[in-house]
Amino acid sequence: GLLRHLYVDICPPSLQNEEISSVPAVAPMRPVAVAPTTAPVPDWLTPLLDRPLVYVTLGTVYNRDLSVFAAVLDGLRDEPVSVVVTIGQDNDPAALGPRPANVAVHRYVPQAALLQHCSAAVVHGGAGTVLGALAAGVPLVCLPQGADQYGNADQVVAAGAGLTLLRDELTPQAVRAAVATVLEDPGYRLAARRIADEIAAMPAPAEALAAITRLIA
Repeated sequence: GLLRHLYVDICPPSLQNEEISSVPAVAPMRPVAVAPTTAPVPDWLTPLLDRPLVYVTLGTVYNRDLSVFAAVLDGLRDEPVSVVVTIGQDNDPAALGPRPANVAVHRYVPQAALLQHCSAAVVHGGAGTVLGALAAGVPLVCLPQGADQYGNADQVVAAGAGLTLLRDELTPQAVRAAVATVLEDPGYRLAARRIADEIAAMPAPAEALAAITRLIA
């Protein structure tokens, strides 16, 4: 009964569940909050752009386990990539210890501005981060921690836009191998770019608003 009148859907077709076909009235809407921007490059980021850039985030809720960040950094710190890690406002970057010049750790960075420079992202699988990365055509390594993240990660893998490592699979070696795979196999970036095109082609919010207005009227 909850979905019988109108369902506003921000999910691009490649990530959609088959069950959407059973919803009688669906209004697709482009998730504009995750759209890439053309913001100027921050001064601290410029020296990192001479290598493929990997963004690491566990979002704003599931970021308290610093051992996950540590495993990812241990896997990538000696690789020929640059790494930007955001650990959340409540965590201290110093808690991750000394880091090489190719690794930058911050509490927060606007992801829409950062993702346009990224070659891959290691994420928890939250909807905002997944859609934001794919809107920028960035392939993913998903480390789901809870909630909807497992399902989102499954959809990313099924679409060919990334890989998943579960908690019992998370080791520095596994992270290193997964990131190398999504960077080196062009199929992952092609799939991510296909989804980026799908997101860009989705109706603007004004069109979804028109559908809502018609329903109310």
